[in-house]
Amino acid sequence: MKLITILKKACVVASIGFAANATGGTTTWEWQLNAGAGSNGSSNLSSTGTNTDNATTLNADLSAWADTNNHNDEGIESAGFYYYSGNGWGIVNQDEDRNDYPGHAFDNKDEGDGRDYDMALVSFDTSVELTSINFGWIYNDADFTVLAFSGANINTTSRSTWSDVATSGDWITVGNYDANSTGYYSINQGDISQGKISSQYWLVGAYNSIFGNTLNDEGSLGTGAIDAFKIKGFKGNTTTTPPTDVPAPSAFGLLLVGALGLYARRTKKTAK
Repeated sequence: MKLITILKKACVVASIGFAANATGGTTTWEWQLNAGAGSNGSSNLSSTGTNTDNATTLNADLSAWADTNNHNDEGIESAGFYYYSGNGWGIVNQDEDRNDYPGHAFDNKDEGDGRDYDMALVSFDTSVELTSINFGWIYNDADFTVLAFSGANINTTSRSTWSDVATSGDWITVGNYDANSTGYYSINQGDISQGKISSQYWLVGAYNSIFGNTLNDEGSLGTGAIDAFKIKGFKGNTTTTPPTDVPAPSAFGLLLVGALGLYARRTKKTAK
Protein backbone atom coordinates (compact mmCIF):
# COMPACT_ATOMS: atom_id res chain seq x y z
CA MET A 1 0.00 0.00 0.00
CA LYS A 2 1.36 3.43 -0.89
CA LEU A 3 1.89 5.65 2.12
CA ILE A 4 0.08 8.61 0.62
CA THR A 5 -3.14 6.56 0.83
CA ILE A 6 -2.63 5.98 4.53
CA LEU A 7 -1.78 9.58 5.20
CA LYS A 8 -4.97 10.86 3.62
CA LYS A 9 -6.88 9.03 6.36
CA ALA A 10 -5.30 10.78 9.28
CA CYS A 11 -3.66 14.01 10.32
CA VAL A 12 -1.81 13.87 13.61
CA VAL A 13 0.39 16.08 15.74
CA ALA A 14 3.73 15.26 17.28
CA SER A 15 6.26 16.76 19.62
CA ILE A 16 9.60 15.80 21.02
CA GLY A 17 11.61 17.02 23.98
CA PHE A 18 14.58 16.45 26.19
CA ALA A 19 13.98 16.23 29.93
CA ALA A 20 15.25 14.44 32.97
CA ASN A 21 12.84 12.38 35.04
CA ALA A 22 13.21 14.70 38.04
CA THR A 23 9.96 16.51 37.22
CA GLY A 24 6.78 14.53 37.70
CA GLY A 25 6.13 10.86 38.30
CA THR A 26 7.24 8.17 35.89
CA THR A 27 5.24 5.18 34.65
CA THR A 28 7.13 2.28 33.06
CA TRP A 29 5.44 0.40 30.21
CA GLU A 30 6.09 -2.86 28.39
CA TRP A 31 4.81 -3.87 24.95
CA GLN A 32 4.95 -7.58 24.08
CA LEU A 33 5.04 -8.38 20.37
CA ASN A 34 3.75 -11.95 20.52
CA ALA A 35 2.25 -14.05 17.76
CA GLY A 36 -1.07 -12.27 18.15
CA ALA A 37 0.36 -8.82 17.43
CA GLY A 38 -0.38 -9.22 13.72
CA SER A 39 -0.53 -11.62 10.81
CA ASN A 40 2.34 -12.83 8.64
CA GLY A 41 2.88 -10.63 5.61
CA SER A 42 1.01 -7.66 7.07
CA SER A 43 2.71 -4.26 6.98
CA ASN A 44 1.33 -3.48 10.46
CA LEU A 45 1.49 -4.79 14.03
CA SER A 46 -0.17 -3.57 17.21
CA SER A 47 0.42 -4.10 20.92
CA THR A 48 -1.22 -2.84 24.11
CA GLY A 49 1.28 -1.75 26.72
CA THR A 50 0.88 -2.66 30.38
CA ASN A 51 2.41 -1.31 33.58
CA THR A 52 2.58 -2.32 37.22
CA ASP A 53 1.20 0.96 38.57
CA ASN A 54 -2.42 0.67 37.46
CA ALA A 55 -4.76 -0.93 34.95
CA THR A 56 -4.45 1.72 32.24
CA THR A 57 -3.15 0.80 28.80
CA LEU A 58 -1.10 2.49 26.11
CA ASN A 59 -1.24 1.41 22.48
CA ALA A 60 1.71 0.95 20.13
CA ASP A 61 1.26 0.52 16.37
CA LEU A 62 4.12 -0.62 14.14
CA SER A 63 4.49 -0.38 10.37
CA ALA A 64 7.27 -1.95 8.26
CA TRP A 65 9.37 -0.06 5.69
CA ALA A 66 12.45 -0.55 3.51
CA ASP A 67 14.22 1.29 0.68
CA THR A 68 13.20 -1.05 -2.15
CA ASN A 69 11.36 1.30 -4.51
CA ASN A 70 12.66 1.62 -8.12
CA HIS A 71 15.65 -0.10 -9.72
CA ASN A 72 18.19 1.76 -7.60
CA ASP A 73 16.43 0.75 -4.38
CA GLU A 74 16.42 4.29 -3.08
CA GLY A 75 12.76 5.03 -2.41
CA ILE A 76 11.10 3.92 0.82
CA GLU A 77 8.06 1.66 0.52
CA SER A 78 6.10 -0.74 2.69
CA ALA A 79 7.37 -4.17 3.75
CA GLY A 80 5.87 -7.14 5.61
CA PHE A 81 6.18 -8.42 9.18
CA TYR A 82 6.72 -12.14 9.84
CA TYR A 83 6.65 -13.95 13.17
CA TYR A 84 9.18 -16.72 13.82
CA SER A 85 8.32 -19.01 16.73
CA GLY A 86 9.57 -17.57 20.01
CA ASN A 87 12.19 -15.40 18.31
CA GLY A 88 9.85 -12.50 17.61
CA TRP A 89 9.07 -10.47 14.49
CA GLY A 90 11.24 -9.78 11.48
CA ILE A 91 10.70 -7.71 8.34
CA VAL A 92 10.67 -9.15 4.82
CA ASN A 93 11.00 -6.36 2.27
CA GLN A 94 9.89 -6.45 -1.35
CA ASP A 95 13.31 -7.65 -2.57
CA GLU A 96 13.35 -10.65 -0.20
CA ASP A 97 11.73 -14.02 0.35
CA ARG A 98 10.50 -14.98 3.84
CA ASN A 99 12.84 -18.00 3.80
CA ASP A 100 15.86 -15.89 2.85
CA TYR A 101 18.60 -15.99 5.53
CA PRO A 102 19.03 -13.63 7.28
CA GLY A 103 16.73 -11.53 5.10
CA HIS A 104 13.68 -12.76 7.01
CA ALA A 105 14.69 -10.45 9.88
CA PHE A 106 15.23 -6.72 10.32
CA ASP A 107 18.40 -6.53 8.22
CA ASN A 108 20.63 -4.44 5.98
CA LYS A 109 21.55 -7.21 3.55
CA ASP A 110 22.64 -6.44 -0.01
CA GLU A 111 20.01 -8.01 -2.26
CA GLY A 112 22.05 -7.59 -5.45
CA ASP A 113 21.44 -3.91 -6.16
CA GLY A 114 22.66 -2.35 -2.94
CA ARG A 115 21.79 -2.69 0.71
CA ASP A 116 18.14 -2.58 1.77
CA TYR A 117 17.61 -1.12 5.24
CA ASP A 118 14.58 -2.48 7.11
CA MET A 119 12.95 -0.23 9.71
CA ALA A 120 9.77 -0.21 11.78
CA LEU A 121 7.85 2.95 12.56
CA VAL A 122 6.60 2.66 16.16
CA SER A 123 3.65 4.97 16.92
CA PHE A 124 2.39 5.43 20.46
CA ASP A 125 -0.81 7.03 21.76
CA THR A 126 1.27 9.70 23.47
CA SER A 127 4.86 10.81 23.89
CA VAL A 128 7.07 8.00 25.26
CA GLU A 129 10.67 7.74 26.41
CA LEU A 130 11.62 4.52 24.62
CA THR A 131 14.21 2.92 26.89
CA SER A 132 14.90 -0.65 25.71
CA ILE A 133 14.25 -3.17 22.94
CA ASN A 134 13.80 -6.91 23.45
CA PHE A 135 15.72 -8.91 20.83
CA GLY A 136 14.64 -12.52 20.41
CA TRP A 137 17.23 -13.40 17.76
CA ILE A 138 20.36 -11.74 16.38
CA TYR A 139 22.80 -12.35 13.52
CA ASN A 140 26.43 -11.20 13.66
CA ASP A 141 26.64 -8.26 16.07
CA ALA A 142 23.18 -6.95 15.14
CA ASP A 143 23.97 -3.24 14.97
CA PHE A 144 20.80 -1.16 14.97
CA THR A 145 19.64 2.46 14.59
CA VAL A 146 16.99 4.35 16.58
CA LEU A 147 15.39 7.66 15.50
CA ALA A 148 12.76 9.87 17.15
CA PHE A 149 10.40 12.28 15.35
CA SER A 150 10.88 15.95 16.16
CA GLY A 151 7.86 17.41 14.34
CA ALA A 152 9.72 20.03 12.29
CA ASN A 153 10.31 20.90 8.65
CA ILE A 154 7.35 19.04 7.14
CA ASN A 155 7.72 18.29 3.44
CA THR A 156 5.29 16.87 0.92
CA THR A 157 7.46 15.33 -1.78
CA SER A 158 6.05 12.30 -3.55
CA ARG A 159 8.63 9.87 -2.22
CA SER A 160 11.75 9.87 -0.03
CA THR A 161 14.97 8.04 0.68
CA TRP A 162 16.76 7.36 3.95
CA SER A 163 19.08 10.19 2.94
CA ASP A 164 16.05 12.51 2.79
CA VAL A 165 15.05 11.36 6.26
CA ALA A 166 18.55 12.05 7.61
CA THR A 167 18.65 15.58 6.22
CA SER A 168 14.99 16.59 6.65
CA GLY A 169 15.35 17.98 10.17
CA ASP A 170 12.22 16.04 11.19
CA TRP A 171 14.11 13.21 12.90
CA ILE A 172 16.68 13.03 15.67
CA THR A 173 19.12 10.12 15.68
CA VAL A 174 18.81 8.81 19.21
CA GLY A 175 21.65 6.36 18.72
CA ASN A 176 23.39 3.58 16.84
CA TYR A 177 23.94 0.50 18.98
CA ASP A 178 25.61 -2.90 18.97
CA ALA A 179 23.19 -5.60 20.18
CA ASN A 180 25.62 -8.44 20.80
CA SER A 181 23.16 -10.67 22.67
CA THR A 182 19.45 -11.43 22.87
CA GLY A 183 17.17 -9.98 25.52
CA TYR A 184 16.49 -6.38 26.48
CA TYR A 185 19.00 -3.80 25.26
CA SER A 186 19.01 -0.32 26.83
CA ILE A 187 18.79 2.72 24.55
CA ASN A 188 18.09 6.46 24.84
CA GLN A 189 20.06 7.00 28.04
CA GLY A 190 21.04 10.58 27.15
CA ASP A 191 23.37 12.44 29.50
CA ILE A 192 23.07 14.65 32.57
CA SER A 193 22.44 17.83 30.62
CA GLN A 194 19.91 16.46 28.16
CA GLY A 195 18.23 13.46 29.75
CA LYS A 196 16.14 11.04 27.72
CA ILE A 197 14.35 11.80 24.47
CA SER A 198 10.56 11.61 24.46
CA SER A 199 8.51 11.30 21.27
CA GLN A 200 5.26 9.82 20.02
CA TYR A 201 6.90 8.37 16.90
CA TRP A 202 10.05 6.25 16.66
CA LEU A 203 12.01 4.46 13.93
CA VAL A 204 13.91 1.27 14.81
CA GLY A 205 15.86 -0.69 12.24
CA ALA A 206 19.06 -2.29 10.99
CA TYR A 207 22.13 -0.10 11.33
CA ASN A 208 22.45 2.57 8.64
CA SER A 209 25.62 4.66 8.74
CA ILE A 210 23.79 7.62 7.22
CA PHE A 211 22.32 8.18 10.70
CA GLY A 212 25.72 8.22 12.42
CA ASN A 213 27.53 10.67 14.69
CA THR A 214 25.12 10.73 17.61
CA LEU A 215 25.23 10.97 21.40
CA ASN A 216 24.71 7.27 21.86
CA ASP A 217 26.96 5.64 19.24
CA GLU A 218 28.59 2.63 20.85
CA GLY A 219 30.03 -0.79 20.24
CA SER A 220 31.96 -1.84 17.15
CA LEU A 221 29.70 -0.28 14.56
CA GLY A 222 30.64 -1.12 11.00
CA THR A 223 29.26 -1.34 7.48
CA GLY A 224 31.09 -4.49 6.39
CA ALA A 225 28.99 -7.20 8.03
CA ILE A 226 25.28 -7.88 7.64
CA ASP A 227 23.24 -6.90 10.70
CA ALA A 228 20.01 -8.75 11.40
CA PHE A 229 17.64 -9.28 14.33
CA LYS A 230 14.09 -10.08 15.38
CA ILE A 231 12.17 -8.02 17.94
CA LYS A 232 9.95 -9.34 20.75
CA GLY A 233 8.97 -6.08 22.43
CA PHE A 234 9.80 -2.69 23.88
CA LYS A 235 9.93 -0.86 27.19
CA GLY A 236 9.44 2.85 27.77
CA ASN A 237 8.38 5.54 30.23
CA THR A 238 5.75 8.24 30.36
CA THR A 239 5.76 11.12 32.84
CA THR A 240 2.88 12.89 34.56
CA THR A 241 4.57 16.27 34.05
CA PRO A 242 5.62 17.07 30.45
CA PRO A 243 9.12 18.43 29.75
CA THR A 244 9.24 22.23 30.04
CA ASP A 245 11.26 22.73 26.88
CA VAL A 246 9.09 20.74 24.45
CA PRO A 247 8.26 22.79 21.34
CA ALA A 248 4.64 23.35 20.41
CA PRO A 249 3.12 20.40 18.50
CA SER A 250 3.35 20.67 14.74
CA ALA A 251 1.06 19.25 12.06
CA PHE A 252 2.24 15.80 11.01
CA GLY A 253 0.59 15.53 7.61
CA LEU A 254 3.29 13.56 5.80
CA LEU A 255 5.81 11.45 7.67
CA LEU A 256 9.34 10.80 6.44
CA VAL A 257 9.22 13.50 3.79
CA GLY A 258 6.04 12.13 2.27
CA ALA A 259 7.04 8.52 1.67
CA LEU A 260 7.16 7.01 5.11
CA GLY A 261 3.69 7.19 6.62
CA LEU A 262 1.85 6.49 9.76
CA TYR A 263 -0.58 3.64 10.28
CA ALA A 264 -2.12 4.35 13.64
CA ARG A 265 -5.26 3.59 15.51
CA ARG A 266 -6.26 5.95 18.26
CA THR A 267 -9.02 4.17 20.19
CA LYS A 268 -7.95 4.83 23.77
CA LYS A 269 -6.55 7.72 25.75
CA THR A 270 -3.67 7.20 28.12
CA ALA A 271 -4.09 8.38 31.71
CA LYS A 272 -1.69 11.23 32.40
